[in-house]
Amino acid sequence: MTLAPCRSGMAALLFAFGLTWTPAAVHAADPTGSTDPAFTFVGRSGPRFVHGGATYYSPEANNYYLWFKPESMIDEVLNDAKAMGLNTIRLFASCDGDDKDGYCFQGKGTRWRPTEQGAGVYDEATFRKLDYVIARAGELGIRLILTLANQWDDNFGGMRQYVNWLWTADENQIPQDLRQAWLRDINVNALSTETEKAFYQRYHDIFYTHPQTRAWYQAYVQYVLNRVNTYTGVAYKNDPAILMWELANEPRAESDPSGQTLHAWIADMAAFVKAQDPNHLLSTGEEGWYCDPARGQENWRYNCTLGVDFVRDHRIAGIDACSFHLYPDGYGLTEDQAKAWILEHVEDCRRLVGKPVYLGEYGWHAYRAQMINAFAATTEGWARDWDVGYAGNPTWVSTPSYGGAGAIKFMTNAAFKPVIGDGGGARQAPFNIDFSKVDWISGYVYIPSSAPSGLSADCYAQTGSGWTGTDGADVPLARGKWTQVSLRTRDMANRYDVRKIGIRVKTAGAAYTGPVYYDNVFGIRALDGWSLSPEAQLKKRDQVYADWSQIILNTYADGAGFWYLSGIQPDGTPHLDGEGNEVLYPEDAGTVKVLKSLSATMASRSRRPIVTPWAGCETPGSATARTEWSDATAVDLDASLLTQGSSACRLSYAPSGYGKAYWEFGPVNQNWSSEKTASLDIYSHAAGLRASVAVATGAGWGTWFESREVTLNAGWNHIVLGLKTATWKSEATGWKNTGTIQNLQQVNRVLVGLFGYQAAGDVRVDNVRVGSTLQDGLLVYYPMDAPVSGMVRDQSGQGNDAWVIGSPAWIAEGVKGGAMSVTSGSYLQAARNPTAGLRALTASIWLKTQDPSSNYKLASAAWWQFGGDGSGWILGTHYPELWSDQPGNSIAIGASWERIVGFVPARWNHQVVVYDGQRVKEYLNGELARDAAATGEPLGAGRPLEVGGWSQYGYGVDGALDEFRVYNRALSFEEIRELFAEGAAATAQP
Repeated sequence: MTLAPCRSGMAALLFAFGLTWTPAAVHAADPTGSTDPAFTFVGRSGPRFVHGGATYYSPEANNYYLWFKPESMIDEVLNDAKAMGLNTIRLFASCDGDDKDGYCFQGKGTRWRPTEQGAGVYDEATFRKLDYVIARAGELGIRLILTLANQWDDNFGGMRQYVNWLWTADENQIPQDLRQAWLRDINVNALSTETEKAFYQRYHDIFYTHPQTRAWYQAYVQYVLNRVNTYTGVAYKNDPAILMWELANEPRAESDPSGQTLHAWIADMAAFVKAQDPNHLLSTGEEGWYCDPARGQENWRYNCTLGVDFVRDHRIAGIDACSFHLYPDGYGLTEDQAKAWILEHVEDCRRLVGKPVYLGEYGWHAYRAQMINAFAATTEGWARDWDVGYAGNPTWVSTPSYGGAGAIKFMTNAAFKPVIGDGGGARQAPFNIDFSKVDWISGYVYIPSSAPSGLSADCYAQTGSGWTGTDGADVPLARGKWTQVSLRTRDMANRYDVRKIGIRVKTAGAAYTGPVYYDNVFGIRALDGWSLSPEAQLKKRDQVYADWSQIILNTYADGAGFWYLSGIQPDGTPHLDGEGNEVLYPEDAGTVKVLKSLSATMASRSRRPIVTPWAGCETPGSATARTEWSDATAVDLDASLLTQGSSACRLSYAPSGYGKAYWEFGPVNQNWSSEKTASLDIYSHAAGLRASVAVATGAGWGTWFESREVTLNAGWNHIVLGLKTATWKSEATGWKNTGTIQNLQQVNRVLVGLFGYQAAGDVRVDNVRVGSTLQDGLLVYYPMDAPVSGMVRDQSGQGNDAWVIGSPAWIAEGVKGGAMSVTSGSYLQAARNPTAGLRALTASIWLKTQDPSSNYKLASAAWWQFGGDGSGWILGTHYPELWSDQPGNSIAIGASWERIVGFVPARWNHQVVVYDGQRVKEYLNGELARDAAATGEPLGAGRPLEVGGWSQYGYGVDGALDEFRVYNRALSFEEIRELFAEGAAATAQP
């Protein structure tokens, strides 16, 4: 299929020669459909977006109407984004039971014609529009954030339409007290009483809880993810032109202030999306509301009123990034409070969630378009102007229409010719109004394709008692299309007293006899207070956006998208949005400058490595490492031993007077100020070697800081170092004192040192990175927030869901969200023991009980023959027990292994047991409590994993359990401290 031409660059040149643009052919070696070999999926590593081994930042704009507008407008918006340096557009991929210029994704037309279509009826023409957007974006190297549902009605159907469909299918599915006629077409913004609002919220929120509405949503999502683009031949779920999915636009569940309704829906739908599409990032689409009354008991933005919990919702395992929005006028925020809103959310996402964070929408309103005539009815006045040029009075027609609500039609006559002049339609006195706060008057003109060439039009006005006329620019009329004409009000003689506005059609050629149509005449006026002139408002907006951009850059937020980017007309005036209301396009040079600067800085940061200080040792030439001193003799790549990608880096060494080898990676030139840890994997053929990491910060050679030395085991060693813990020796203090690394904002070199070798050999280094590693090796994660249909879902992504046995209760006061309260006989049981055969293990759990001195078995995956052999492991308040499947062989051996006595009654306690093959360590509340030698045997097969007891002998727990995790590796002390710090911060535990 041939697509509409672009308006700039090569596309414009092709168009000039009568050619048209078509997406690039899809080659077998290029399954994404993009012509750029670097255009691959964006991923996540800890708190950063990553792409191609480097950080990825997302300067973006919003435009929700691309999927129902002409291809020419789609091209305009995408080309404008490209010109401004934006790499992302966020738009809706949902419309439910409505009709937008003849388009709607699902159940088109059912809002007003409920018998026509319904849920699950997907409109091919609408999806082909989205196909075009995705294909064209991919061609330009622009990615898309697509939202899959809408909280709001606002003529796109939204979540309430799903409930309307449910009502239509079976009215008994709606509670009787909600089955009132006004609910079907109620506008939430027009609700007048608290009772009405409560009814609306309950009705709306059925979307989140009813099995049928959930099934309809999942069916729609499944269709979207698996749809094959008609232009590229690529399924959406396989197309990297899509940056990220959002579950919904600004979801809320106000009928449940606890936040549990929305939280459970997000958890279930995130798991559903990730099962269908593991390629793409996923976010909630939330606005950023908190459920944290401690921040403001009476403040609706924080006190759970809206049924949203920003921190808790984004901790869900399937969610990759934190979303929040910012509209100070709608949120009731001052300028300073708006700045604090950005800082607060970035900090909370980094500190409490550990994921990337993006400001999905932001806007400072400066313009609103005031409709003068939409020609939606025959009663809207628009008079014939002059006595020449038109054969009769204007008439209203339903088509053609620019806005979909009708237009005004004039018939020209033979007198309409160049020598005699021109003709047009106008609206005049009583029309004496003050247009001083209006920048533009704008309207649309249509002539049929049969009209002669050479026709043009302008917008004009007459002002003051002298009826002084002012003409706008002449605009050539495109036959068979709508053309916008406009007039700048500051060019008027007296814009405080406008007597007449109108549109004229002119001809420079033969006389024209035929129809002319006018539609959607606007006055584009200032919104933000009549005290400011339009120029002052634009200047103010530029200053606000500059302030916000600086905060976004200073905090290293991962993305930001202004509301909204629209197309530009040839005369420099912007398109109006899909509803003909707001013009928020950065049409002034100041705003464009701010946004270009933001985009340029983010683009430069997107080229900096993030996961590794070098490119990861994955391909020849990717390692920028170099050896130092004569005892380090070679550096190359090795595919025989690795923990990530296709190869590892190898450092070969020989004994010398130094007895140490250094390997420098750099220059790195990164900002690590928001990172907590640095980590790497080292493979050693022999035990006993030692390794450390040194970091240089500042300009030039900088100031060096060296970490503690770590003794290596034979085989792979995973080393994690806290960047902000006081375990670093400083060059500035003569290597005598310890301290934290200074100036992490400017890390310019990283060096790995190897010590203690006596003979020649080599080590392999892989997977060097900064950022949290707490997702690495995660086998089981039960947040314990609430059961789902008799099960607790495993949020590790490994599928180790657990059945709910007995009658545990779920309480709200957990470590992070809810928790599970149990007594003897109540526990969770998985289908298997995922730790069987492991030679390394970490088990982490939070416990609160009145009597922690009791011998409680907190978690188990073990059997034990009384008086005989054991297999598996048990975590409890007594001491951890670990067995292999070798007869009589306990893994932990040591006479000093005794019960921990430091559990605090009636408080949350964090217990961790680590087995690394050589030792077993037990930590309580972030501190090492017990340490014993181990045999190195693998863990026994035991019994299925249980949390809350050991059912073989009826052991249980009387208390509350939360945040249970199991890893297939030994967590470092720094990682255990990080786990403890997360929970301690959430529970305000010292």
